[in-house]
Amino acid sequence: MYWDNCSGGTLGSYRWLGSDLASAALKPFLDTYNARFPQQATLASTFGYNSMMALHAALKMAGVVDRLKVQEALSNLDITTPLGTRIFFKNPPHGDNLDPTVLVVRITGRDTYAVV
Repeated sequence: MYWDNCSGGTLGSYRWLGSDLASAALKPFLDTYNARFPQQATLASTFGYNSMMALHAALKMAGVVDRLKVQEALSNLDITTPLGTRIFFKNPPHGDNLDPTVLVVRITGRDTYAVV
């Protein structure tokens, strides 16, 4: 999207990603996703999947669909999703993931990048 909106002006620029779509760890997920849905998986697909895995784990910990109990479960969440992403909150005052996965990349073309 950025590439198209700026007519390729991001070529050679750097950005961060939450995961590398070319990694072997994501291949089973991407193969399953791409076989099931007509639109190819993107980083947003992996973020959505990890978000649902975090919510699923919190609901299991809470034992009931109750907003306050799920919030409490999230505040103590420490899981590794099937995609290999560790999600660790431990009740920070700011609500951010304490152990985020960050990958720095250089944009090499539309939907392509090189890990730095």
